[in-house]
Amino acid sequence: MLNFEIKILDNKKYALVEGYKRPRCILKDFNDAEYFYVPNYYNTDKDEKVFSKYSFNRRIYDAVKVIMDGNGDVISFTGQNIHVQYYLDRSVGDEYRKRTIEGFKNCTLKYEVVYEDNGNYIHINEDNTPRLFTDNDNMYKQILKFDTIEEAQEYLDNIFKIAYDNATIIFDFQKENPNRDLNEVLSIAEIEIKKHTLSFIINMLFWDMFDNDMNPSNNYTNKQPSNLKIWQII
Repeated sequence: MLNFEIKILDNKKYALVEGYKRPRCILKDFNDAEYFYVPNYYNTDKDEKVFSKYSFNRRIYDAVKVIMDGNGDVISFTGQNIHVQYYLDRSVGDEYRKRTIEGFKNCTLKYEVVYEDNGNYIHINEDNTPRLFTDNDNMYKQILKFDTIEEAQEYLDNIFKIAYDNATIIFDFQKENPNRDLNEVLSIAEIEIKKHTLSFIINMLFWDMFDNDMNPSNNYTNKQPSNLKIWQII
């Protein structure tokens, strides 16, 4: 059960949720019913680089579970951000929760790999094409899904390795041939990348390996893609 108390801080109304330091603003919906966003207690990853600890972003199934636990009422979105709302008026909240549970009662957890770049999100279809929302035919294709997070991680690791290996060829060439035309070997690398069914995502990962001066970026040095993430889907 979600334990919290309502406090007035600087003339504003907040919910203080037990076990969490940050006060949560009391907001109103279009019917003036008051609610606050609950924390995702299933997300305790301190190494999360993009979204904060206790966030529901990339974790839609966590949002469903929190509501199933009785600690939230309804899922909402602001852009790509996922929230779980808890209503102070329990007659309102209980009705929302009932509807939410009914709607998600048969959902199952799957995973997908998504390329993220400055607020842009590229999803991957089952046929390994990018999901483009400007292409009507493309929009109705099925998202590439994985049954376990381990399978998704293996897929992510494999495509990252292809991009990493091709970037290594470039960096080795630069060291061994400081006076040669770099465009020559870049063209060769791009030809190799295009041989793969996932060339569109590998190509983006490949260029992530370079900084603006064509030196190794943090992605290359750390052997970790900063823009390729695993999302929960249902």
